Amino acid sequence: MIMRLNRALVLLFVIMCVGTHANGQDLFDRFKQKADERYDNFRKEANARYAKVLAESWKKFSSVKPVEKPEEHDKLPDEVLEKMKNPELMAEGVTVAGSETAGVRFRGALLEVKKFFRNKIVKPMVEYRNERKGQSSSESKKEVQEKKKEVAKVSPFESKPRVSVVNATAADKPNAFTYYGTNMRVNMGDLPSRLKLVNLEPKTIANAWLLCSEDAYTELIQDCLELKDEYKLCDWAYLQMLKTLSDEHLGKNSNESTFLTAYIFCQSGYRIRLGQTEGRLLMLYGSEQMVYNQPFFKMENMNLYPFGTNVKRMFTIQACEKAINDSEQPLSMLMTEEPVFDATDSKVRYIESDKYPEMKMQVKVNENLIKFFNDYPVSGLDTNPISRWALYANTPLAEEVKNQIYPDLSKAMEGLSDVDKVRRLLSLLQPREYNKPETSLQYEYDEEVWGSDRAFFAEETLFYPYSDCEDHAILFSRLVRDLVGLKVMLVYYPGHLAAAVHFNEPLKGKYQDRLVLESGDEYYICDPTNYIPEPGVTMEGMDNSKANAIVLEM
Repeated sequence: MIMRLNRALVLLFVIMCVGTHANGQDLFDRFKQKADERYDNFRKEANARYAKVLAESWKKFSSVKPVEKPEEHDKLPDEVLEKMKNPELMAEGVTVAGSETAGVRFRGALLEVKKFFRNKIVKPMVEYRNERKGQSSSESKKEVQEKKKEVAKVSPFESKPRVSVVNATAADKPNAFTYYGTNMRVNMGDLPSRLKLVNLEPKTIANAWLLCSEDAYTELIQDCLELKDEYKLCDWAYLQMLKTLSDEHLGKNSNESTFLTAYIFCQSGYRIRLGQTEGRLLMLYGSEQMVYNQPFFKMENMNLYPFGTNVKRMFTIQACEKAINDSEQPLSMLMTEEPVFDATDSKVRYIESDKYPEMKMQVKVNENLIKFFNDYPVSGLDTNPISRWALYANTPLAEEVKNQIYPDLSKAMEGLSDVDKVRRLLSLLQPREYNKPETSLQYEYDEEVWGSDRAFFAEETLFYPYSDCEDHAILFSRLVRDLVGLKVMLVYYPGHLAAAVHFNEPLKGKYQDRLVLESGDEYYICDPTNYIPEPGVTMEGMDNSKANAIVLEM
């Protein structure tokens, strides 16, 4: 199968063998033509086999009860809330004494994020052109760079994209749609007029699969993959984009729209299954993470979630559980970079430190990105809420936000020790509704604002007027990793979320509250919600010996 072939290495080998030959160019061209033919034949055969499966292999499945999102309500001690609102009560030293917790062995359940939150390389069934980077989606950046170096050594020519889209015009891509305020275009050809599901009989669905797999519609998949790359769409964002496109040109929530969304996502290398119930076609997607509040189906020991439906009740479907190939990859909820949408700027938000006036942020956030975050499913590794928060914390800030706040913050911390940098970041994020609320984060319980527990991505904390401890800890962990370059963990006490930082040398002074891992690494408590914004301080009422923590990715 083509998924098991490293075509880049094969091409490299041939180039190296024929590069010095007088007719090397001709030999290479002939080889590449044959390789492309083999690739196209593989795809045709794979889709033909799968269409046959769709025509025959359907059976009954019952959904599994949804896993409810963990509701972790903030329960800060009354004395802490009182002191947050009355600065005259914030006497230095009113905290857990360092001597009481210094050196305590960390006995909570430690989770190493890298073992769970990972993005596997997804290899599309269609090679796509990439005019911006000049690479195939099936190749990593490192592979492409190495290949170009080797080609330069042995041959004066390089392989060209199978289809050139340089300077493509609107006429080349006539099918427009808008995705989170961003105008996008693809070429669907005459597919919208041809794709008709007059019924949901297996044979009808199989014929639709064969129709979409015709050579005439390969460019559509290539266009979609290029949009994914151009706008830095994570797996979920890409799936949402496909639905928006399909809804626009095939009818919102129609069976045809669901089918095309599933087909393109499958051809893009992702795990999907088709199902149906009560005359409605369903797309089921596989996910490595648990998606809360959503019924799912167990097929071949995999969790598959219905996409594009908010149904929470238990229900039964007819579905085809067979895979198109054994290289399909589950959707990952992790975002290694944030989507790039056309900008609709929010109002400027001002945040500054009382104690260190040079520590300040003036930031506008793209409201299209905020809308995207608002629609993002709540997911995690399990019912432990800390794994859910790690997903938010590991999502990087958008470049446009970094460009607004990082230069000033870096300049304000220039020449300081790591401890002093972290101290200033704690002071910057300390809630101060009692003093200049318009220039600080304002603390409020989620239940009061949203009606239930809700965690924020870092940008959301910079956008919304109210936030709570989990939001502060997530934003703080992002700033420390990006601006100071230190390892950070989220520390969970029932009713409260803080952070802890691994400094390169032991902390000195009166505050030394820390968690010691089995490896011997020490992480000092750093709580951006605490009314004492100092490293090494545990909030009143919190017990480090019973905390849970998760080490975040750098």
